[in-house]
Amino acid sequence: MTRLPSTTVRILAVPAVCAVLAPCTTPEVRDESGEIVEGGDTSAFQLRIGDCYNDPTASSQDEAGELGSVPTVPCSEPHQYEVFAEQTRSETDFPGEAALATMAEDYCGAEWDAFIGVPYEESALYASYLYPSQESWTELDDRLITCVVYEPDTTHTESLRGAGY
Repeated sequence: MTRLPSTTVRILAVPAVCAVLAPCTTPEVRDESGEIVEGGDTSAFQLRIGDCYNDPTASSQDEAGELGSVPTVPCSEPHQYEVFAEQTRSETDFPGEAALATMAEDYCGAEWDAFIGVPYEESALYASYLYPSQESWTELDDRLITCVVYEPDTTHTESLRGAGY
């Protein structure tokens, strides 16, 4: 995989808590199956496969570019990004950001074909990923790598699962 232009590090954050450093947010609403039926500000820790969201604003990130939440929407509404895979790492010691980025790229690349329906190299779509910061790894036991699909400068009103392009 060579087209992974951006990576995002997760931020140490406590979901659904109003704090001095993070404004109060409105959480998403999910149906019985877990699908988002009403958008909101979803903690990066709570994203699930199939969740759709739009570009996080600068207020969702800290000075280091670490992400706290994303503006989720139902996939039937215009959105830029969709979660297509997740992996929980088993390492106990923080492997470092470079190693996590490599793990994320390898894992997301391996999961791409099954979700999109064509090899990454043949696709017009792009992948990105979220991975734990050192703080969230050590303080919150965060081990989750989240793979995200998007098409630059484009919004979609349906899932990209099986898009085939």
